[in-house]
Amino acid sequence: MTGQAVVPSALVVDCHDPRRLAEFWQSLLGGTTIDYPEFDVVALRVPGLSFDFAQVPDTKTSKNRWHLDLATDDPGETVRKALGLGAVTADDVCVSDDFTVLRDPEGNEFCVLHRANAAAPWASPE
Repeated sequence: MTGQAVVPSALVVDCHDPRRLAEFWQSLLGGTTIDYPEFDVVALRVPGLSFDFAQVPDTKTSKNRWHLDLATDDPGETVRKALGLGAVTADDVCVSDDFTVLRDPEGNEFCVLHRANAAAPWASPE
């Protein structure tokens, strides 16, 4: 490759119900959804990241190989909000004083970081 720029375009999430999953994440993160019915995709565009929720017939059967870490100014409130929107705790994956592991409505794991805020989203491990 000579001088070609390569940048991420979107994080694609396989799911059964793209609309439902896009609405869950939009309620948690904000952003704008865009429907691509010809591809069975609902996209969510949030600052710094795009998700493409793609309908697939397969069911998730194991822990994600990738997951999101969410930085927030109020971790407790973010966890409560996610749970109210349909997330569930994932204590079987990990329990830590540094983050809370949750699953979205289709079982995809994500973490709410306890020591990273939205202004400084990366928290170094101690």
